[in-house]
Amino acid sequence: TFRSRTTGRVIQLSAVADPFVSGEVKQSVCMNGADYVFEPTARNSSMLCPVGSTDFEKFAIALTGDDRKPSSIRLHDFGNIDEFELIGTSDNSDDTRIVGRYCADAIGVQCTISHSTSGLQLNAQGRFGSVNYKLDCIGKDVWRASPASPARLFMKGVLALDALNEGFSFFTHTTSALRFRRCT
Repeated sequence: TFRSRTTGRVIQLSAVADPFVSGEVKQSVCMNGADYVFEPTARNSSMLCPVGSTDFEKFAIALTGDDRKPSSIRLHDFGNIDEFELIGTSDNSDDTRIVGRYCADAIGVQCTISHSTSGLQLNAQGRFGSVNYKLDCIGKDVWRASPASPARLFMKGVLALDALNEGFSFFTHTTSALRFRRCT
């Protein structure tokens, strides 16, 4: 898992089985909660681009170091370059740091992060209703947010706790760094 010091965005790389070709493995890229399949370009195995239904996206990822375990990555996003550093993994022992109430004053949304029988969860409430997310730790102070309801799977995101534990930023495919401050 990689995080940008400049924008705070998070990218997670993982390998997934190709559903159409037995034994073939593809590069999965989770960027701001949205999942993409990337492949190396024909000219450079360290440069990855989206394929399939997302190949129109003007993204490219340059891997630094070993292609199988890069030490950092560079995102080319519609001509803008963003550097991402490898972040440490977490054993979830520090999940209690994020438990609490948070507010996004700009949009009038309040959320509560708590422990449940199925793990860490986030409940967000605003003037248009509420949504529950299951939170899975994907790196130090970073969680992947997946809606509990299958009808809202398009609302996936990534939650990144700030260094001072005063709040977090929430990223989705269509939202960059929605800021939540701690309310309690």
